[in-house]
Amino acid sequence: QKMPDLSLPDIKGSGIHSLSEFKGKVVLLFIWASWCSVCRQQLPEMINLKRDFEAKGFEIIAVNIDDSIDIAIRYIQSFEKNYEKLNFLVLFDRDKRIAKDFLVDGVPNNFLVDRDGTVQKIYRKGFNSLSIDSLREDVLDILKKGKNERMFL
Repeated sequence: QKMPDLSLPDIKGSGIHSLSEFKGKVVLLFIWASWCSVCRQQLPEMINLKRDFEAKGFEIIAVNIDDSIDIAIRYIQSFEKNYEKLNFLVLFDRDKRIAKDFLVDGVPNNFLVDRDGTVQKIYRKGFNSLSIDSLREDVLDILKKGKNERMFL
């Protein structure tokens, strides 16, 4: 399935971003909410994952689906004050359109997308130390593959 090309605002106010901006990169689309304890546990791992694979053409786009952008902004500010700055883009989906398009019925949901915008792997609700190891392996596999090679579920 191709990733829909949504345009969403950056919660830090740097404007509207389109998912198509990241074509040519391997992308982890991380759908999350500040009230989700599992999502909060995943944020530090996302920082490390981005740091480890960024030079190889990897990006993370976190899409927040809180009810208000103010809630998301306050959570990110608190997180960055107490942990470290996020090194990836955080967008806000007020209408929860991406959640509707991908039948997201809970968070976190993670979609690993190849360089030509095709979803290669989906990780539904849940996150733990085994999940991050599996995710790291999958990211590395997709980074190594050519544009037309797909990793099937």
